[in-house]
Amino acid sequence: MSELPQRLKALADPNRIKMIRLLRHDLCVRALSERLGISEAATSQHLKILRENGFVRGEKRSYWTHYAIKPEAFEQLANDIIDLAQEGPATTAHRCQREDGNCPGERSTTAIEGLARSKSNEAIR
Repeated sequence: MSELPQRLKALADPNRIKMIRLLRHDLCVRALSERLGISEAATSQHLKILRENGFVRGEKRSYWTHYAIKPEAFEQLANDIIDLAQEGPATTAHRCQREDGNCPGERSTTAIEGLARSKSNEAIR
């Protein structure tokens, strides 16, 4: 989980998000750069970051390398985020200072628990 911030940072670029959508099908750098409207050099740099963080794989075919996403990397990332959200409370308890007892700092975990249940149900299927 210590790599989580770095992996999230790797996805925090609009061109890389577009790349991930395009790489559901194998593409070479030239085809990818044409679809993105950026240079081949910029495309290669984005691919390098995605590869280093395990989101993309490259397969050499003759002279060109074709790239595609690694779905298992995204499944692992989703699981890591769910695990992060389900970790125990912080070491110092939150104490509301409002007299009416309605604390704006407390949030329901219902949405997080629902997401975790849906992921568990998907894994069973």
